[in-house]
Amino acid sequence: MKPTVHTQQILLSLILIGFFTLVGATVTATIDRQEIALGESVNLTITSDEATRNNPDFDMLSAVFDVGETGRSMSTKIINGSVSSETRWTVTLVPKSLGSHIIPPINVGNEQTQALKITVKKPDPNATTQGNLFIEWSTNKDSAYVQEEIILTVKLFYAVGLNNASLSDPKTDGLIVYPINKSIQYTTRRNGIDYQVLERKYALFAEQSGELTIPPVVFQGEILDPQTRDQWGFIRQGRPVRISSTMLNLEIKQIPPDFVRKPWLPATTFNLEQSWPQNQIYRVGEPITRQLEITAQGLSETQLPEIPVTDIEGARIYQDKTDTITRNNGNHLVSSKTISQAVIPTKAGALKIPGFDIEWFNTETGEAQTTRLPAITLDIKPATGGQQQQAPPQAANFDAPDPSPSQVPIADESTIGVKSSTQNPWWRYGTFGFAALWLLTVVFLLIKLQARPTIQTPQRPELPKQTLSLKNTKHLTPAEQQVKLIKWWNQQTNQHVTNLGQIRQQLSDNEAHQALDTLQNQLYNKDFNHKSIDWHQLYKQGLLTPQTSQKPNHHDLPDLYA
Repeated sequence: MKPTVHTQQILLSLILIGFFTLVGATVTATIDRQEIALGESVNLTITSDEATRNNPDFDMLSAVFDVGETGRSMSTKIINGSVSSETRWTVTLVPKSLGSHIIPPINVGNEQTQALKITVKKPDPNATTQGNLFIEWSTNKDSAYVQEEIILTVKLFYAVGLNNASLSDPKTDGLIVYPINKSIQYTTRRNGIDYQVLERKYALFAEQSGELTIPPVVFQGEILDPQTRDQWGFIRQGRPVRISSTMLNLEIKQIPPDFVRKPWLPATTFNLEQSWPQNQIYRVGEPITRQLEITAQGLSETQLPEIPVTDIEGARIYQDKTDTITRNNGNHLVSSKTISQAVIPTKAGALKIPGFDIEWFNTETGEAQTTRLPAITLDIKPATGGQQQQAPPQAANFDAPDPSPSQVPIADESTIGVKSSTQNPWWRYGTFGFAALWLLTVVFLLIKLQARPTIQTPQRPELPKQTLSLKNTKHLTPAEQQVKLIKWWNQQTNQHVTNLGQIRQQLSDNEAHQALDTLQNQLYNKDFNHKSIDWHQLYKQGLLTPQTSQKPNHHDLPDLYA
């Protein structure tokens, strides 16, 4: 029986799955914290990008860690016929000693994870316990500048079962709060009591200088009491509980005097890069997309600076779009801004794109630093299409020597033509006879055609040639205006231009230049206010006429006797 298409697809999927299994899976290892106190636990997660029955060997970790129970989960996804599987193992580790410890590579089948480093420090000697449930929170610094990142860590300790639990976020007037990570859970031991810990981190940004007071965060929930049951004796009841943390006081300093009139960018790192299209020929009038990317650690996306857009010698620059994003690396906010610009060269040759500097404040060193974007030079080629100069016509040379004679020798009339005619007189008479018969046949056909009635053949009416008009163009979108204007220009001038820059080069009127610049701003700058342009009126005023008339497609030869 011939296999169906569905059966073939299933077989192909199985073959592909088997192929990738032979190629080998990717196995990775991660930990939820890299620095912990002695007595606290850390969660180790190993992930394989395939479904496997092999299990990692955690016994090798028992010399340095107390190894807890291992949890395992598997998942399979089928998206648009693509099958992907994943196997995940999670284990809790409690270090046995202080110092830096290495979690060595762990084998999963034929694959191996990467090594991980964890630092175990001494417990806080001032740490105390406040019963079976309490909150601790702290910041990485007691004083900071306005709009400088402050990392706040909140920990909920509990040695009892909880139900319907919720923990509020920090907030107060003049404070912007960004969550750094999701809740991390681990275990720790204090004063002989084992606690479960729920840890959260936040990035705080103060908007005003002076003393900042952050109100307490509040936990609400129920404590499960195994001694309490409902009236049927089956379900344990929860005892409502509400606790709060202490208050936090921070000193917020004013912006340094050197940055009062400059953009204030307090960060730990600040990078600036640019990229240009590769494998592309840059030509006059054709837009080039330039991408600028700013990346900063310790700033939110709203704090990233704007890049000024100004035309340069040999090119016009338009702002296209800007994309921003704020993420975190587990310890700090990391924000980035991607700026797209359209650079339209106006002349061929070397185009120098100048660099620029951005000054920012390093919060780790407490000093101002400068990040520099270097200048680059682009090679701009002449425009194509209607802007290409046509080669001048070749002048006729009337003094050129006569072509060389044929290589075939020409027979002498005196020896062949005359001799044959004198020797064969019947040949001449036969020729005259055939010519007379041919003339009589032609005369007979002409008389017969004149006697036949004339039939008028209706002629197909010539269709009017379609022409483009600029009427009502101002009601179109900028993109539609660009397409129609280029088509109209090629029709009027018998050219083949492909962009507005080629049209602009042939116009001399400033009003026409401004109209084309406005249209290009609307095309490449999404935030530019839409302004209707009456192209038909500009044409009626004679402002859309090339500076010099275009050369005709054909070239007449010069007059012989001129």
